Amino acid sequence: MNCSPDILHHVRVSQASLKASNINLKLAEYNAHKIQVDEYKLEIYAHLLHLDTKTKPNLQLIQQQPEINLRMRPILLDFLMDVINKLSLSKSTFPLTVNIIDRYCSVRIVKKQHYQLLGLTALWIACKNLDSKFRIPLLNDLCKYCCHCYDKKLFLEMENHVLKSFGWLVDAPTFDSFIDVYIHSLAKSRFLAGSKSPHKTCNDIKVIAIYICELIQFYPNIYFNYTLPKIAMISVVLACLILDVCKFNHINDIVEFISTLDPVITMAEFDQAFSLLTKVLKSPPPSLKAQYFNESLRFLHLMKLVVSFTWKHLAQRDATATRHVLKYSPRSEVTCTPVASGGLTTPKYPVTPVLQSISPKNPEYERPLLIAEAAALPKTVNLSKSNLDKVGFLL
Repeated sequence: MNCSPDILHHVRVSQASLKASNINLKLAEYNAHKIQVDEYKLEIYAHLLHLDTKTKPNLQLIQQQPEINLRMRPILLDFLMDVINKLSLSKSTFPLTVNIIDRYCSVRIVKKQHYQLLGLTALWIACKNLDSKFRIPLLNDLCKYCCHCYDKKLFLEMENHVLKSFGWLVDAPTFDSFIDVYIHSLAKSRFLAGSKSPHKTCNDIKVIAIYICELIQFYPNIYFNYTLPKIAMISVVLACLILDVCKFNHINDIVEFISTLDPVITMAEFDQAFSLLTKVLKSPPPSLKAQYFNESLRFLHLMKLVVSFTWKHLAQRDATATRHVLKYSPRSEVTCTPVASGGLTTPKYPVTPVLQSISPKNPEYERPLLIAEAAALPKTVNLSKSNLDKVGFLL
């Protein structure tokens, strides 16, 4: 008799689907989860912050790459998001994939022809770390995704080299981890006291917040200028504004309430991020548009609220600018990437290996923290289709 546990996999899936359709059972599980999390919330949040400091990429070192640049980044991320959508992977997979790519580019020199190889390998590692084994793509699948530009040996070699470069520290906090902590606190706030369905409202806030976080990763000038907790907080607060859970004059109150420790962001930081996000929320890359704006998906009504909110505040800003006769400044445009200041030289890190030539890690290198001054670097390159077409990198 075959006693393989996978024989009854379809039975477990059908039972799980049946239980998931029972709303009372889901609410009971959700309430039990909240009670359990309350006891360890501070420890969970402190652990996420500690892990975040150990797994931060370095913007200045990424900008010093000799063959790749941040203009190539949105193209690669759009391709990887499309693969994630087709495989129906978890929401944590994409941010962890992006983190692995950026951390590796902070440690090793990556050649242009290996950039897609790095992206798919990072996705493969993230899948193994977060997703069910039935959803992890096979090596043959990875070769198909890149049109057989790389063979199986290269994927195995790149995976080995990435893991050795990180000292096998793969796990990193993702946006949804911080969003869950903040929404857990928000569920007990007065802002949801009058809601007819607090559980549904929290789910809607999470969907919009995750969409905003995923979109931010395509814009380095936003992504690298804020920490993960700040990006998650900005996304949650902005989602509350879009769903009319709170008003603009209540932003300070909601930030203080849902911040587990000290307030995560200031009003000045939120205003700056809000000004940038209102320009990009309505124009997601193709992969996000296919995921969230598809008429057959349940997210469409939420995305309509996002677009309506964006146009409303853009119109208000244009009206204010007209009244005050403000002069146009190119610096106000949404930019793709901050440019490093002059005088920087290429770091002497080992080059990404080909097949068996695994180079040792630079003994003089210590993983640097994200330098605060990177937020002040000038922003010059616009994220437009014409600029993306000029990039000498095709997936």
